[in-house]
Amino acid sequence: PDNTANEKKETATQQTAKEEAAKRAKEERKKTLDEINTRYQNLPNSKSKKGFVHLCGALTFQQLHALGIVSKNTAGEHATHAKDYARLLAKKGKTSKGYICTGYTGNDALDKLLAANKGKLPLTNIVCSFNKGGNIPSEAEGHALLISKIDEAGNVYFVDNTKASNYKAVCLSLKEFKAFYFKKESNCSGVTHLHKP
Repeated sequence: PDNTANEKKETATQQTAKEEAAKRAKEERKKTLDEINTRYQNLPNSKSKKGFVHLCGALTFQQLHALGIVSKNTAGEHATHAKDYARLLAKKGKTSKGYICTGYTGNDALDKLLAANKGKLPLTNIVCSFNKGGNIPSEAEGHALLISKIDEAGNVYFVDNTKASNYKAVCLSLKEFKAFYFKKESNCSGVTHLHKP
């Protein structure tokens, strides 16, 4: 009888711990999404009528600038074509603000980044670039976006001008994110992690 009572007590304690962890995760998710939305609303293009329609490279750059990762008028920190953005930063090696640029290529680039970090999460400030293919329709420009964060549970936080985000911060599972951006017909031109030394 004593063992049964102890087991019930342990189960109740485990359940309470699980509920508290879920509550903390939910609060952290909301906080992260609020931070991204607030930053987005304060970007120069967000405040103008121009917005970010067909300007994913500008959206990526303005977020990086707002985070203090790149400077406004520094060569190699803004791409003419979004599809080249991650490669350009990786080639630069280090931003003018001192962030290391570690690049990966191929449709498995995001997996390579996660493997290189041995599953240590969270990871922040990841620029992804794509050539035409999958959900990326533009031949000339391709697409770029900034992953603000991949959290401990493998959730991906970002704001983008595609239907995956539609100009609002979203949180997708890694599987959902990859299904949209890294689907079979996709053509990832690079993923670059910008991190402090």
